Amino acid sequence: MLVRGKADAGESSDVQIHSDLVETLFGTAGSFFAGLLGGLIAPGLAWFLLGDPIYLYFVALIVVLGAFRLYVFLAHARAPLSLRRRESKKWERLYAIGAVGFMTAVGASVAVLFYNHYNDVLGIYSVVIMMSGLSGLAGRNAGRPWIVLAQSLGLALPLAFAALLHEERRYLGLALIVTQLIISIHSTTKFLHGNLESALRNGLDASRQRQKFSLALNSMTHGLCMGDADHSVTVVNRRVFDFFGIVAAATPIKLEALAHAIGKSAGLSAQDSEIFIERWKRHIAMPRTNIFTHKLGERFFEFHCERAEAGSFITVIEDVTLQKRALREIERMAHFDDLTNLPNRYQFQETLEDEMLQLGQRGFQAALLNIDLDRFKDVNDTLGHSIGDQLLSTVGARLAACVPHPHVVARLGGDEFCVLLRAGDKLPDVEELAAKILSEMHRTFIVENHVINIGASIGMAAAPKDSATSGGLL
Repeated sequence: MLVRGKADAGESSDVQIHSDLVETLFGTAGSFFAGLLGGLIAPGLAWFLLGDPIYLYFVALIVVLGAFRLYVFLAHARAPLSLRRRESKKWERLYAIGAVGFMTAVGASVAVLFYNHYNDVLGIYSVVIMMSGLSGLAGRNAGRPWIVLAQSLGLALPLAFAALLHEERRYLGLALIVTQLIISIHSTTKFLHGNLESALRNGLDASRQRQKFSLALNSMTHGLCMGDADHSVTVVNRRVFDFFGIVAAATPIKLEALAHAIGKSAGLSAQDSEIFIERWKRHIAMPRTNIFTHKLGERFFEFHCERAEAGSFITVIEDVTLQKRALREIERMAHFDDLTNLPNRYQFQETLEDEMLQLGQRGFQAALLNIDLDRFKDVNDTLGHSIGDQLLSTVGARLAACVPHPHVVARLGGDEFCVLLRAGDKLPDVEELAAKILSEMHRTFIVENHVINIGASIGMAAAPKDSATSGGLL
C-alpha cells in the first residue's frame, strides 16, 4: 500500500512522484516474503535429494542475499516516512542491489538444476520456479521498470543460456520462449508504470488544487458556507469560525446545527436563536439571490444567500458592523450638533414640520422659545474659541436639563438655541419654563477655571395663535 507523506514545500513534482514510486517497491509484504521462501525451493530440494554441495552453496548465497533484502525491508519500515522520501534514491539503490542479486542467484541455481536434470522432476521444478518468479515481477515492482528488467534478466537469462548450450536442440525453443517472456514482462511493466505514474501525478495535481482552494477559501475576508439540498453544509471556511468564535466542526454539518452554534456563541436566547435559524433556512430556499442582515451579539452581519444547482446553496457572510456604525454616525452628524449633541437646525425643522401637521389634524397647541445668548461674542474674543465651544456645550446641557421629555431643545447655530414645546391639548406653563431657562443662563459658568457670566434673551411664539406654519413660527 502506498502512503503519501507531506511533501516539502520546495519538492518538485518529479521528485515527489519518484518518492512515491520507490515507496511502492516496499508495499507488498506478502509477495516479498513469499518470494524469499520461493527462491530456496529449487536449490534446497536439489541439495536435500542429491546431496550435491553446489546446491548447498546456492542455498547459502540465496540465504545471505535474502537476509540483506529482509534487513533493507525492515530498515525501510522503521525509518520515518519524511526521511524515506528525502532519501528515496538510496532506498531504490538498496532495494535494487538486494532484488537483482537475489533473482540472479535464484536464476543461476535454476539454470544449473535444469542443465543437469532436464529429464526428471527437478528440471520441471527449475522451469516452474523461474516462471513463477517472473510472473510476479511486473505487478510488484512496476514503480521502477529498470529493476524489473534487471530482475527478469538475472532470473531468466541463465536458464535461456542453459537451454541454448544444451546438447539437445529441442530446448532451443525454451530459450526463445524465455526471451519472449522477458520482453513481454518488460512491456507490461512499462505499461503498468505509465498508469501508476499517471495516477500519482493526477493525485498530486488534485492535492495541490485542493490546497490552493483551501488557501483561497481560508484567506477570504468574508465567511463562506456551501451546502446541499438537504441543508447539509459541506464547506465552511475559517472566517466563519473566526467571526462567531465557534469551534471548527467537521463537515458535513447540518445548517441548523451550525446556526445554533453561532446563535449560542452570540448569546442569543433560545427563541432568538430559532428565529435566526428559520430566517437563514428561509433565505437559502429563495429562488433568487437575496441578502438579510442579522445582529449577533454586538455585531451586525449580512448573509448573501444564493441558490445553486440541484437545490444546493451558497451563503457569503460579511461583517458590516463598521459600516452600520459609520452610517449611524453619518446620520447622527446630519441631524445633531457635534458641539452640544443636541438636534441641529435640519433635524429641528423636520420635527417642527411634523408638529405643524399634528396641529392641523388634531387641533393641538405648540410653542417655541427662541434663545439668544448675551455677551457670548465677548467670551470668544477674550478667552478664545476653545473656551467658547466648551461654554456652548455646557449651555446645551443646562437647557436640556430644564426642558422635560418629550419637548425638544435644539441648537440652530452660533449662540442661538430653540425649544419646541410639542403639540398637545394643553401646554406646560411657557412663562415659567422661560423664567427657569433665564435663571440657568444667568447662573455663573466655570470653564477651565474661568468664571464666566453671560445671560440670555428669549423670544416666544405660539401655534396656531401666532402662526400655523413652521416658517412663520421661526
